[in-house]
Amino acid sequence: MLDNILNLVKQQAVGQLLQKGLGQNEADQAAGIAGDSIINSLKEEAMGGNLGGITELLSGKAGLSDNPIIGKIMGAMGGGLQDKMGMSAEQSNGLTGDLLPGLMNQISGKFNSSAEEDAGFDLGAIANFMDDGKPGGVDDLVRNAGNMLGGLFGKK
Repeated sequence: MLDNILNLVKQQAVGQLLQKGLGQNEADQAAGIAGDSIINSLKEEAMGGNLGGITELLSGKAGLSDNPIIGKIMGAMGGGLQDKMGMSAEQSNGLTGDLLPGLMNQISGKFNSSAEEDAGFDLGAIANFMDDGKPGGVDDLVRNAGNMLGGLFGKK
């Protein structure tokens, strides 16, 4: 699932970043930062037990501005653009604000899709973020909850 999200982000973000005047290498780097920010924020939320927030975000049922996870992703992405690419806060916040809503809509669209090519976007796979390999551990609890939630989206 992680690779699916990262690939989707790269596909969607690079073209937009090139149109905003970034060079190919900068666009690739910024797209990587965006993907990492999304993945790492989802991991943190899953490890903290916030499956409800992740479900709301990935279902697209709540507006992006209503989901606090978006604020975390925006902070991580903006900080990454500043730290790794030397962008000013104004530049990084502008790019983040321009890119993130579209990226999250694309991602939630894939999680809500019943198309066979979107089968890798499975909410039940979120439990893999926390796979500590111990039976009955937090990962099993989250995996079971994720499988139940995945059923809400018609995926198993």
